[in-house]
Amino acid sequence: MKKFLEELAKLEHEQWIEWSKSIAKSEEISKERLERWKKYWVPYEELPEEVKEEDRKYARKVLTLIKERIEKLLREIDKIDGITLEELGIINKEMGIDEAIVCAMDYVKYLIKETFRDTEQIKHHNLSKDA
Repeated sequence: MKKFLEELAKLEHEQWIEWSKSIAKSEEISKERLERWKKYWVPYEELPEEVKEEDRKYARKVLTLIKERIEKLLREIDKIDGITLEELGIINKEMGIDEAIVCAMDYVKYLIKETFRDTEQIKHHNLSKDA
């Protein structure tokens, strides 16, 4: 999740650069503010750690929202056919939410691959509806 957090923080920084440049062009701002902003109109990787942490604060908010949506999705998936992800051995009560999300997503990827594999077999053997 740390890598994803950094990707979101980088995106947040890019968004801030666009916003601040737009404000600098369209509104009157103080010379001091403009000079302060210009120092940070650099790639995320070049920012001082304390500035990166400001971007991470917003990235964490986005990550929290994503986690909440995934948790809701997992609860919905858990109701399918009356069998739970825990009963399938995919997640367990000892897992933190991050680990449960990763395991559930791995299961979803597995299901997609299996579905795709079956589709490829059908195409390969000309057993599709169009044949």
